[in-house]
Amino acid sequence: MLIVLLLPTKILATTIVNVQTNIGSFKLRLFEDKAPATVAQFLAHLEAGNYQFSMIHEALSDYATGGLFTYESCFQGPVPVPALPTIPVEATGLSNTANTIALARDLNDSSAVGGQWVINLNNNENAYNPAVKPVVFGEVIEGFTTLNQLSIAWTVGMNVSLSVPTVNYSGIFFVNCSLFTRDNVIKTAMQVEIIEEPVADPANVFDESSSTLNIKVDTGSEGLLALSLTLQSTDPSVIVQAQPETVVSLSAPVEGMATFDAATGNLTIPELVVNGQVAYTNLVFQLTDSENLFFALQSFGNP
Repeated sequence: MLIVLLLPTKILATTIVNVQTNIGSFKLRLFEDKAPATVAQFLAHLEAGNYQFSMIHEALSDYATGGLFTYESCFQGPVPVPALPTIPVEATGLSNTANTIALARDLNDSSAVGGQWVINLNNNENAYNPAVKPVVFGEVIEGFTTLNQLSIAWTVGMNVSLSVPTVNYSGIFFVNCSLFTRDNVIKTAMQVEIIEEPVADPANVFDESSSTLNIKVDTGSEGLLALSLTLQSTDPSVIVQAQPETVVSLSAPVEGMATFDAATGNLTIPELVVNGQVAYTNLVFQLTDSENLFFALQSFGNP
């Protein structure tokens, strides 16, 4: 008799940063898996207090940037935050698409990044010079209205930028100290929050140590199943054998699960994970011996 199997899951810790400003708030999700060094650099500046009440010193329709200066008075103007060591540019494979956050290259060393963050308000991947392209390490997941306000904020010129965004100050393109105070710059305050999220195991995995193919499959009339197939041969063709004693019923479909077509005898596996990575795609096995449950590999693709 089949039993109902609850889908196995792992817990993934995700770092969320809540960003408060005086024009609204937004939230960031950090890509620690894809950009660990850049995320660590950003968090180092955050933990050092460099982003607490620092000003957004430039905002245009395509991007906004901050993290370098504080602002307490009109007469004093922008004050640099304490410097921290830079780190080498990390190859993350991430693009400067809309609503991503990145660290800018150091002005004195384009092979390094410091603490200046940049939020892409548009798809900017092709807009940046490749030699000085910011390094993406996260994305905005909430607060898009705030980002829109940043993109249309009234800007003034200061010694650090010609486009400093302001709040409750308009009609004048320069800073008039009789009218302009620290409350007219847009400041940020950031707080880190760790979110634990369940992540389902891959639907289809090949275990090299036991030569076992563990799959989750939609069989149609027989329902949703999890089962194992053992590798029987690789020469001249790949042959696997289903193990009936491993069959259990799933309580719900999972992303990427295999399908079995009883009419054709085809077992189709969208993705097969080996050693933690997707190694093969669109594998098609055909049932060649229904009595012994042998399946022969017909075709496959590469990711």
